[in-house]
Amino acid sequence: MVKIEARAYGPDSTEEEKQAIRDRIRIRPDGIVHWDEMPVGGIYHLTLFDEQFSRLLEPGRQYGMIVNLTGVGRPNAAYRDALRDYMTSIHDRFYHIAIVTGKGPLINLSAKIVVSIWNLWNFSLETTYQDAEDKLEHVLRKQASVAQ
Repeated sequence: MVKIEARAYGPDSTEEEKQAIRDRIRIRPDGIVHWDEMPVGGIYHLTLFDEQFSRLLEPGRQYGMIVNLTGVGRPNAAYRDALRDYMTSIHDRFYHIAIVTGKGPLINLSAKIVVSIWNLWNFSLETTYQDAEDKLEHVLRKQASVAQ
């Protein structure tokens, strides 16, 4: 098993590294997508994440997503721009995106700034994975009660 290092990866990555990056996007049977962000943001890994999303997500289905930013460094401007464009292109596939930031106030502030630029309406910032799962469950319950 390949250990992901705190560096940007590129097209010269080994096949094992590429697969380890793709595997950071996974889906549970209940439709919750887990996105474990890379320790160092790089534009190339978004291409691999997109391949994984294309493989895992069924057309027309809505999903919940937990984005894990714990242990992630501050992204550079090029990566923030690429991430914004990418999230803008896929966010309508998700009924809610719960972003796990950990307990660091600087990461929370950075995440709020980045996400506010995306102009998303369906997101929340959570401290832990459990908080994120609870939020997605709450959103699903709320949607079910509105649908009745």
